[in-house]
Amino acid sequence: MNAQGYKVKDNVQEPKPKEPYQYPSQYEVINSTKAKGYLINERKIHPKIVNWLENKDLIAQDKLGNVIFKWKQQGEIVGADRQGTSPMKDGHMFKGIDRNSHGSAGFSVDIGKPNSIYLFESPIDALSYWSIKKEKLQNTPLVSMSGLKRQTMIDEIKRMGKEGHKVNHITFCTDNDKAGREFAYRYYGLFPKEMINLEIPYNKDWNNDLRENSYSNKGAINKYTNNIESG
Repeated sequence: MNAQGYKVKDNVQEPKPKEPYQYPSQYEVINSTKAKGYLINERKIHPKIVNWLENKDLIAQDKLGNVIFKWKQQGEIVGADRQGTSPMKDGHMFKGIDRNSHGSAGFSVDIGKPNSIYLFESPIDALSYWSIKKEKLQNTPLVSMSGLKRQTMIDEIKRMGKEGHKVNHITFCTDNDKAGREFAYRYYGLFPKEMINLEIPYNKDWNNDLRENSYSNKGAINKYTNNIESG
């Protein structure tokens, strides 16, 4: 139990829950003005993306004003991230994952008919990247691993195969820190080189790039393929 009264777990990989996930719909409210305002005004996510997510029932707001990012598989909610929109008493923003969320699932959105995968560390990073490249992205899911979860990547590839989609490219869009880069480097060798791409933010994460307009001003994307190939 955390400061906001939700049963959550840390953003670390854990065994699949023994109890099935049940979405606590009683905490969701109809008016999502605060959640949408936070995403648009504070995080600078493009308004059209936010409205699209709400229409698709992929985001919502709970009674405490948190943004709910719903993890869906075949239309069923199997977990959720929650992001606070106001500081708690200790000054930190609430962030958590619902208890018993599916261990290897995550928040994801499909753009067009998927033939590639983009992997991120959080829902807001995925939506920030989409806001930056909204005119260029097509035919791909944007997948949040809610941390750095290898199994989420594997399960997403399996899901696409079961749905009849061939995975042509996998792009790692992890944070620009030691953990994020090491995760991407570790799994780079698992796939043919022509399938793999790395797009690392200029700043610590994609939301920082979006908010600081680094993408247009500084060329935020740094590709580390040469570094990997050379050792």
